[in-house]
Amino acid sequence: MWANTKAIALLADASQNPFRENLYQSHILSMEMYIKMLLEYQKHLSKFEEEIVNFLVKKYI
Repeated sequence: MWANTKAIALLADASQNPFRENLYQSHILSMEMYIKMLLEYQKHLSKFEEEIVNFLVKKYI
């Protein structure tokens, strides 16, 4: 009975948390930013790899 009452009170308090949605949206924006950064980094690494290969081909062939 006591645990049930406390669980109901916790659920009621959690449903009124003003930060729940904002934090979630913030996490989505942060993840989106990190994904975009990783994709850009991948492009730069691919270009760098291509430049290295071209340099080696010119030097040794």
